Amino acid sequence: MPEKQSQDAATVVSPGAEERFVAALEAQVHVGMRERLRAGLAADKQVEEVAIEPLVLRAGGRLLCSERDPLGEAARWAQRQDVRPDDLVVVFGAGAGHHLEALAARGCETVLLFEPDVRVLAGLLARRGPLAVMEVTDDLERLRAWVASQLTVGKRAQLLL
Repeated sequence: MPEKQSQDAATVVSPGAEERFVAALEAQVHVGMRERLRAGLAADKQVEEVAIEPLVLRAGGRLLCSERDPLGEAARWAQRQDVRPDDLVVVFGAGAGHHLEALAARGCETVLLFEPDVRVLAGLLARRGPLAVMEVTDDLERLRAWVASQLTVGKRAQLLL
């Protein structure tokens, strides 16, 4: 899995802050989608297994997680994130799913996976089965509705890229 960076946590402190967070979230998702297009990840591609245990996937010639140590890399990535168990966490990108398991191991309960490429998501689900997330979507409107339904005053929210 490529190095990903966390955005600063946003704490919803007043009514109306939810809309600002959702707008910022959508802006970050658009940036992430543009980067994928530039990298050629949205081109015609097949999702293929590089290794089965632990699962390593490749799409469009690019690895979706570390080939050498996918579980260790995912655990280190999760430890670097400033997340708390009660945070609302939106993860951009399915990868091979190891980072989602690592977040679950840290106690994160409210996690949404946004994967804009349904081929990557379908390839992952066909090989892994259920993921350690509350919701999975490739649709920005569904993402917006889910985040808005989960945000409450005082809740921290984060987008992990």
